[in-house]
Amino acid sequence: MEANTPEIPSLPSVAPKEREKKMPNVSLRVHFTAHATEEDIKGLEQEFADCDVFVPEWGGWSRSRGDRELLNDLTKGYLTPAYALRKIGIDSSSQMYGFWLRELEMMHDSQKPVTFVDIEETTSIAQEQRKSTRLRGNIKQQVGKNSSHLLSLTEEYEDAKTNELVKREENMAREVEPEIEKILEEYPHLKNKKDVKVLLMLGGMHTWVHHALDKEFQNVSRSFNAISFVMDYEAEAIRRRRFGKEVAQDLTAKVLLQLCTENFLFFSLNPVTRNSQKIMQYQRRILSKFSFDETKLLFEKAQGGEKLEALFVERLREKDILLPQSEAELDAFLARNKK
Repeated sequence: MEANTPEIPSLPSVAPKEREKKMPNVSLRVHFTAHATEEDIKGLEQEFADCDVFVPEWGGWSRSRGDRELLNDLTKGYLTPAYALRKIGIDSSSQMYGFWLRELEMMHDSQKPVTFVDIEETTSIAQEQRKSTRLRGNIKQQVGKNSSHLLSLTEEYEDAKTNELVKREENMAREVEPEIEKILEEYPHLKNKKDVKVLLMLGGMHTWVHHALDKEFQNVSRSFNAISFVMDYEAEAIRRRRFGKEVAQDLTAKVLLQLCTENFLFFSLNPVTRNSQKIMQYQRRILSKFSFDETKLLFEKAQGGEKLEALFVERLREKDILLPQSEAELDAFLARNKK
């Protein structure tokens, strides 16, 4: 992680469990990956090849739509990835379409059971997730309003997202053991194996889950899909709140600027690279060059009717930063700007 990503403090454990049903031959591998582009699947594919049971991050999965059955029919080869994507409701206009497609292609006809430990769509936590998503979108829609108002909205979003994150991660940690036991009952050939390898795939924000599981199970390990896993300012602010650390006003201002320029940057860099870690590194390093006062000034000018994206690009030019037109230019910028 980059230098200003917060360290993990001592963590509260999940609620105590009855340990009568021990599973000494079940190993848990938690793989952390970004899930923005198809390139993010690369490290996951290697981990998936070695597992017996796959548990993807799937916040807001639908019981009524039959998501769990859908994915298991996919892994049995009964369905195509394209059909599964349509049933889930993901189309090519989604920024994450490439990742979803590659993930389902990886799972297709693998004969590996799939289950979820993430929140189901009808739960109160899922309702909180939808609320925080609406708050996030509301910030973008209100560009042109007073900068102090937008900063206040950003703090409100950070708080809501943090509260949801805590509950969601605790739910994940609680659900792992009962879901593994359920899978072992449903698939007797696994129950009779000497060793069963369970792969849990999570985004890089959810490292608390690994620490909680490591206290509950005998054989837990983790891996990352990148040697240097970069988190953006939004993730940093939320994780700081999650672990009881202060979030400075300057960081919230960077979160606001990130939220309001991320689509522009993603689509600008999309033809240049599909490596989401490079995109996040670039995003983080150019945003680091904006002070709190500069950020406020940008939004004040936008309040006067000027386009924020045009103002942003103009300010970058004043800082001698041009959007890269090739991956070689992007790599050169990242090499020159280490932090």
